[in-house]
Amino acid sequence: FFHLFFIPLIPLKVIGEFIRCTYCKTDYRESVLARPTTAQFTDLLQNTVRAVMVNMLRRGGAGHPAARAVAVQEIVSAGAVGYTEANLAQDMQVVPEDLTQMLAGLAGQLPEAGRDELLRGAVRVALADGPVDAAERAVVDTVGAALGMTQAHVAGVVASVAPVMPGTGPQPVSQPMGQSAPQPAPTGVQ
Repeated sequence: FFHLFFIPLIPLKVIGEFIRCTYCKTDYRESVLARPTTAQFTDLLQNTVRAVMVNMLRRGGAGHPAARAVAVQEIVSAGAVGYTEANLAQDMQVVPEDLTQMLAGLAGQLPEAGRDELLRGAVRVALADGPVDAAERAVVDTVGAALGMTQAHVAGVVASVAPVMPGTGPQPVSQPMGQSAPQPAPTGVQ
C-alpha cells in the first residue's frame, strides 16, 4: 500500500496470501499448510515401516520365527510401542501389496538417513531366514526406488547390512589349511 501519514491508501501490488504464526509473528507461504503435522508424519512413518516389513515377510520368511521377530523389532523401533506378533499376524492379512503411494508420501518428508534405515530394516528381515533371494531383493529395490534412491545407493545400503550376497559381488573362496589360492596366469610377453 501507498501510505499517507501512516494511513494505507492505495494498494501497489498483490503479494499473495500468507499464513502468520500467532506465536512468533513469522509469515509463511500458504503451501506450509500442506505439510504433515508431527502426528501425521509419525503415523505415516509407522504405517509405512509396517507395510514394508510385512511385504518383505510375504516374499520369504513369513513362516520363519526369526524373520518375524526381526520384523516386529523393526516396527517397534519405528515407534510402534507395544506392537506384537499378534499385530503382525493381523497386518499380514490387511497390508496392501502395492506400497508406492505410501512410500511416495514418505519420500518427500524423510531425510536420507531415515530412508537408509528403513531399507536396512527390510534387509535385516530378509536376512533373518537366510540369504536374500530374488523376490526379497525385488522388494528392497522397489522400496529404494520409491524413496527416490538410486540403484547404486540401494546397493550401498544393502552392502552395509549384508556385505556379501549372492549375485552382488565376489564370493569368498575358502581354501583348506596349508593350501594357497590358485594364482592367475602371468600375462604379457615371455
